[in-house]
Amino acid sequence: MKAFKTVLIIVAVIILLPFFGLLGWFLKKEQPMEVVVINKSMLEFQGSENKAINWVLNDQKVFTNGNRKYNMKVDYYGYHKMKDDYRIRYPRLKELDRMTEKSDFVYFADVAGISKPQRNANPKSSSKSLEYGGLNNTDYVFCRKLIESGKPLVVECNFFGPPTEPLVRYNMEQLTDVYYAGWMGKYVKDLSKPLSGKEETDWKKVYESYAGKPWDFTGKGLIFINLENTRVVVLREGEDIRTKKGFIVTLEEGLEEFDLPETANYTGWFTLVHPGKNKVIANFSLNPTETGVQKLQQNGLPHDFPAIIQPGEQFYFLAGDFGKSKVNLVFSRTLFFNNLVSILKGGGSNASNFFYSYYQPFMDHVLSESRGQVEDTE
Repeated sequence: MKAFKTVLIIVAVIILLPFFGLLGWFLKKEQPMEVVVINKSMLEFQGSENKAINWVLNDQKVFTNGNRKYNMKVDYYGYHKMKDDYRIRYPRLKELDRMTEKSDFVYFADVAGISKPQRNANPKSSSKSLEYGGLNNTDYVFCRKLIESGKPLVVECNFFGPPTEPLVRYNMEQLTDVYYAGWMGKYVKDLSKPLSGKEETDWKKVYESYAGKPWDFTGKGLIFINLENTRVVVLREGEDIRTKKGFIVTLEEGLEEFDLPETANYTGWFTLVHPGKNKVIANFSLNPTETGVQKLQQNGLPHDFPAIIQPGEQFYFLAGDFGKSKVNLVFSRTLFFNNLVSILKGGGSNASNFFYSYYQPFMDHVLSESRGQVEDTE
């Protein structure tokens, strides 16, 4: 009988918590904001593209100024599917003054673009413009206007990387005082398996060509890739680095201001950048062994490098692909759901919980700041 009552209580909690969470969300007041999301790498709303920012907007009940929920299947600048073809929806230079004035929050989710293999995956497409990506002069002018106007701006991971032209990159670096180091990387759970993404490059062959020896790595580890010099460096977990306690380490200012966990594990892509004189909120920390230190020094790589930089009062540079997450949007309109999931998954120590333990609270803070600015001008 006691066991039956326990099961009954558990079932009731499982049913009632989502119900009251959903009810609470519907009773919550809408927060109208003009949110601009730029993603040059999304062909369709699937997998992890744009879902993370959509989840946060839903959770905070941020609505368009037309009083409807944001739908990141369509509410973004970039590629859009049109039956069997695609078109690019992107602002023109003459529209930037108006966009800057209207925007309450701008988010550069991904500017890497679409590669040939992705385009050819759709044989019905006749579009020749899909081999497009990287920052362009319009992006630079838009960012400059946003920064000069003090408008909230968040940019992610591959902001400076290829295929951005060197002159545009240089201008953006001078504007932001953040500098691209030429390296990208990823924490891999099994080095013996193929590494997907980033133009479908076979990084094992790149390594073998550069190092002159076969790829024989197994287990967990970190891969550094220099896209322009075709160099690959591998650091094995336990032998070269020790990141189990947390690959991302939040600095003191980040702990106090953003209420982030002290450490968090992260397995997505990241970009190595120099922060200039800007404030650093969090670092990627390798915690290398003696052999790891030697490898890093041989390749001119640092032990620690920025994960989150704050170049301006409401301008944030995320050096990781933090917004890539396969979250379920069904639960984004249920209050307290994220807190429950984070507890069940073990907080920041679990890489699969990165969205709930790190990205979502950070973006909550940034959007709350943005909302405060909107209310001050109303």
